[in-house]
Amino acid sequence: MKRRIYKALKEWKFETNRRPLLIRGARQIGKSYIVDVVLPLLLWVKV
Repeated sequence: MKRRIYKALKEWKFETNRRPLLIRGARQIGKSYIVDVVLPLLLWVKV
């Protein structure tokens, strides 16, 4: 499933002076899914 947050996460990753990542939103919209599944794939890290 393609989500609009993917582009924002990629931009955040390549910022030179990036701040901590905060994912906010309503209940049951996939915030945990982004953190658990997608973010490690985009950032190449193990969460």
